[in-house]
Amino acid sequence: MAASMRIVNLFRGQNQKLAHTGRVITIPFQRTYVLTDTEDPEFDEQEYELKLAKIRDCSGLNRAQKLKHYGKMPDVIFTEGFRGKRRNKLRRLYAAHGEASGINPGVMYPSREELSDLWDIENNWTQSFQEMKTNMENKKAAELEADRIRYEKIENAMANMDKMVKQYLDKQKKTEEDERRKDQTDTLLEEFKEQYGFNVRPDSVQFKTFKRMKSEEQKLLKSKQKKEEKKASSLKNLQKVLEKEASSKS
Repeated sequence: MAASMRIVNLFRGQNQKLAHTGRVITIPFQRTYVLTDTEDPEFDEQEYELKLAKIRDCSGLNRAQKLKHYGKMPDVIFTEGFRGKRRNKLRRLYAAHGEASGINPGVMYPSREELSDLWDIENNWTQSFQEMKTNMENKKAAELEADRIRYEKIENAMANMDKMVKQYLDKQKKTEEDERRKDQTDTLLEEFKEQYGFNVRPDSVQFKTFKRMKSEEQKLLKSKQKKEEKKASSLKNLQKVLEKEASSKS
């Protein structure tokens, strides 16, 4: 049985009689309702579904946005003489939908302006084969020359390796000697302060005299140590001779 459809706005607390059942209901909330009557032979089911879908739609999208969302062909009015962004849009549509889009396939071909730009790029900005070959040869020659210079530097460095090693060792020895002298000077400055009770500069006359005196004391001490070592060595040798003679007599 066909049914009619009515879209009405009902308010909370309002009573509404259902035609197909005769029952009266109380509306709980204020909202829009779709009421149907199964006794109406003029009911259009397709119109009913469209209106019902419109009520249910809460996306907020317009028709163009919905068509784009579902991947369908938008409403396009094809006009001749299109340019710029309009032309690019039609190309994208034809690429996506093909002949079903109803767009003239000629839109996919480049325009006179585009062909002119391509021609200008190819002739003025794109290198010819001979130019690219020449550039590659020059680049390769430059790389070979750089390698030759680097190898030459390596060979020269290897030839001077012994000299460079000697220079490094001499420099290291000099650095160690300077550090040793500095430590010795610092030690003598501390001894001078402890002995005389005031500080002096390393280049002062007092410190130079003190340093010379200490140097002489060190020389005397070393000389004394050598004499004692020599005396001890002589006594040791004499002891060996006496022991050897004693053993030979027995």
